[in-house]
Amino acid sequence: MFREWKIEGRMTIIQRYRRYAQSIVIPCYLVALLLVIACVFVHAQFQQLVLASFAAVLIIAPFIAITGFACPRCGKPMGLISKTPASRRMIGRPVVCRHCGVDVEQPC
Repeated sequence: MFREWKIEGRMTIIQRYRRYAQSIVIPCYLVALLLVIACVFVHAQFQQLVLASFAAVLIIAPFIAITGFACPRCGKPMGLISKTPASRRMIGRPVVCRHCGVDVEQPC
């Protein structure tokens, strides 16, 4: 997980995206864990509310991490770049920003 982060030099756009996604998803999953623990100690009347909050955190966090990343060059959302790189690279096509055309393997 942390092997891809470059301490020296510049990160590529895809490495920057992975860092962004981890910075959102990991804290949200910790909040979800706290909600599960709170469900045990909360009164039965509020357990459904806590479980609904838990489900919302598990659904919203990955959605934000996948769609909320902005292109470093044009500033527009890059969309589902986390889902396309492997399949596009297998057929030899680069993964690019759909707005400005920058390749995700280029340094930011």
